Amino acid sequence: MSYNTSKLFEDIRLLVQEKPRMSLQEISRRLGIERHTIERAVLRCSRMTFRHYRNGCMAEQATRLLENSNTSIKEVAIALGYGSPRAFSRAFAASLGVSPSMYREQSARSESAT
Repeated sequence: MSYNTSKLFEDIRLLVQEKPRMSLQEISRRLGIERHTIERAVLRCSRMTFRHYRNGCMAEQATRLLENSNTSIKEVAIALGYGSPRAFSRAFAASLGVSPSMYREQSARSESAT
């Protein structure tokens, strides 16, 4: 079966935004499309593997929440689907090289400097 790659990628993007920790298998099931087809669409449209794309989306959502709210790190972790703040903190640090609390501090300092 042939798919419109751009349309498929848009559907994937919306699902990942809705539930950032949604697995490739769950997206496949929800869209009724083979996993390898989803992987190809993500790679073609984002030039990233599904895993890297999803992790980037999660990091982007996390940074937005940390920059623009007083939401606790625990609440950010829950909002993004992590089982614990510790798991979220580890993933965030692995992705961005800094802990969520340090990121928030740095963001607040750069905001006050402008």
